Amino acid sequence: MNLGDVLETSFWLTGTETPELLAHHREQVCQSLLTVMSESGFVSGPVGFTEKKPGEDRVPPVPDHIQGPDVRLLVAEATVIAKVPELGTRRFVGDLDEKDLARLRQITRQNAPRPLSDAECDDVIEELGPEAAGDVLRKQGRLH
Repeated sequence: MNLGDVLETSFWLTGTETPELLAHHREQVCQSLLTVMSESGFVSGPVGFTEKKPGEDRVPPVPDHIQGPDVRLLVAEATVIAKVPELGTRRFVGDLDEKDLARLRQITRQNAPRPLSDAECDDVIEELGPEAAGDVLRKQGRLH
């Protein structure tokens, strides 16, 4: 997927859909397109809908099992407008210098109910955040 690409999906309507059912279909299609974009690491513009009749440009033949008083194809399109920036899951811990990180891990282990790995300590430190870590380091005389 690239910026400017148009992601498209469609489904057949028979003309027997209630307004509520049609709204539900549109909502599910929007959610589906947004999920695909998100899982691919992209952001889309708004989802637009177009109804096309059989025989129009880019409309495939109507499947045999699709029948009704007003058969048409509902086409949903969304343009890729941005790539989601990749953010590390450990932004705060990754910014600490080795001495401060080692000290915070030591303090975390002292207060843990069981032995913790470095990664588990890092999760706790990340969860508590920079303010709590700063308080601990200040109390230990590492920060002023």
